[in-house]
Amino acid sequence: GNHGLETLTNSFSMAKSITAMAVGLAIGDGLLREDDLVSQHLPRLQEGPSAHLTLQDLLQMRSNIPFGESYKDPFGFQAKAYYRHDNRSLLEPYRCEGDPGTEFHYQGGNTMLLSEVLDAVRNGNLSDDIQRRLWAPMGAEFDAQWGVDGPVSDVAVERSFAQFYATTRDYARFGKLLLDSGAWNGVQLSDKGFVSRMIAPI
Repeated sequence: GNHGLETLTNSFSMAKSITAMAVGLAIGDGLLREDDLVSQHLPRLQEGPSAHLTLQDLLQMRSNIPFGESYKDPFGFQAKAYYRHDNRSLLEPYRCEGDPGTEFHYQGGNTMLLSEVLDAVRNGNLSDDIQRRLWAPMGAEFDAQWGVDGPVSDVAVERSFAQFYATTRDYARFGKLLLDSGAWNGVQLSDKGFVSRMIAPI
């Protein structure tokens, strides 16, 4: 039967891309710019090399923040981020250890910081952004779900680096949206310039 088509599957890299798309929505709304200093929105990053960290560095995973990305270490950052509650307090002590914008390191912590920046500049949460602005207009067939790590002031905080659960066909809609420069059936859902930069090789 069609059971396979209705199965919700977890995502890691895809969830990070979906969070980046939510940043693109905020940029299109004029709430953020790619060259914003992250410290404008998260004041704890105003000292040392962290003061130079930009949104683009986070989007490109060039933050030079040593989160670590081990999925085997049960005591590492990623295991804690995946299983514990209150990821915001987990993020809090991390800082850039060298100049941001240099080396690429694939680390979910960068995506978690992007989600925190979004929460600093707009009401609602990541689920709202994606549901209202992309999911519904794309005509997704099934509801998706985010794993959440607990509320901050009654608003759910999504595990933005992973735990976005959806069907394979609905994931494909995001791919089509990106291939069409952020447009769906001729309607521009996401900022065209942002999407073209998002999918261009660096």
